[in-house]
Amino acid sequence: MEGRRKIFEVKVRKLPVARGVDLSVLANLTPNMSGAEIEGIVNEAAIRAVQRARRAAAGEFKREVIMEDFEDAVKEFYSSRMRVGGLGNVMSLLKPNKK
Repeated sequence: MEGRRKIFEVKVRKLPVARGVDLSVLANLTPNMSGAEIEGIVNEAAIRAVQRARRAAAGEFKREVIMEDFEDAVKEFYSSRMRVGGLGNVMSLLKPNKK
């Protein structure tokens, strides 16, 4: 888990991340994921933040990536894995490991 948290730290370094984002929680939500997969989640979360900004009225939105953006990106990752590889593909990601 510590390795994935460090990967998240590196990948979010240039993003405006909200104070409430807990990288340890994100690391727990992403067992067995590679750095490239984590990078994809970070990119998806950033895209979701931009989309949220476009929907918000001027002045109501602080341009930050929030925890909900990351959680939604993780959900999207797992649901896309279900569509492509089925339950076995997702279950293989969820098996505990010592990373």
